[in-house]
Amino acid sequence: MSKTIGLIDDSKVMRSILRKAILMCNYSVSEFIEADNGVDGFQILTGNRGDLDIAFLDLHMPKMSGLEMLKQLKKEGASSIPIVIVSTSADMQTQKTCMDLGAVGFIRKPFTPQDVGSLMVQIIGKAEAV
Repeated sequence: MSKTIGLIDDSKVMRSILRKAILMCNYSVSEFIEADNGVDGFQILTGNRGDLDIAFLDLHMPKMSGLEMLKQLKKEGASSIPIVIVSTSADMQTQKTCMDLGAVGFIRKPFTPQDVGSLMVQIIGKAEAV
């Protein structure tokens, strides 16, 4: 079954790397929904919560940080989308804060396609044979 995946990162290059990593793991993706700042990302997450299978979220973005977005999602009861944080800020306190706010995973930049794939298997299951 094809997946709909959110990519929220202010770096176009990072969104491209994530897209490639996910596809390299043989996930069938019907759509990547992308945002390059926190405000647009928040709108994507709240507007597509029934359609997104998983979302990857950077912590450091303009207009609204990923941490602030997690706080808003939790406050509004809209944290049903599995959110994976992708960040260079990977200290244990940051990870714990993100998990307490509803994130289900954390990937430290730089990462490998295998890092992305193994976390996706844990969260949404194995990729189907294409």
